[in-house]
Amino acid sequence: TSLNDGVTLDERWLFNSTNVTGDITLYAKWTINQYTITFETGDGSSVASITQDYDTSVSAPEAPTRTGYTFLGWDQSIPTTMPAGNITVTALWQINQYTITFETYTNDYIEPLILDFNENIILDLEIIKDGFIFDDWYLDSNYNEIFSSNSKQSYYLYYNNLVHRLP
Repeated sequence: TSLNDGVTLDERWLFNSTNVTGDITLYAKWTINQYTITFETGDGSSVASITQDYDTSVSAPEAPTRTGYTFLGWDQSIPTTMPAGNITVTALWQINQYTITFETYTNDYIEPLILDFNENIILDLEIIKDGFIFDDWYLDSNYNEIFSSNSKQSYYLYYNNLVHRLP
């Protein structure tokens, strides 16, 4: 039987089985309860739950990580002492955005692209440079690996010896 926050009575007494024949004092024995703080991170790295005695000091875990996202914090404060009840906190994430700029070395200005992490990159550009034929966008300065619009990472794009950085 719980009569006090965070502690439970150790045994039940059957008072009807004890005959009182004089003044007595009864002493309650308590066992402290343990509670758990659970961390939900979605697709982020796992964070171990914290299970410990009520009213003991709680150390906040290290922030989780998630590829392509910035950890903003938890949806509620992590208590400094273990509360008298289990709680679940949930990670808050913000998707990372990347700016792709193009230097064509022509008079044509191409508006930079701002894309969310893991968003499909579509390079549907028509650029013209007198005396040149546009070959393609490349990932290396030796023009060996053609840029794939299905790529999901950071790149340097090379075009006719010009470097274009994608964060």
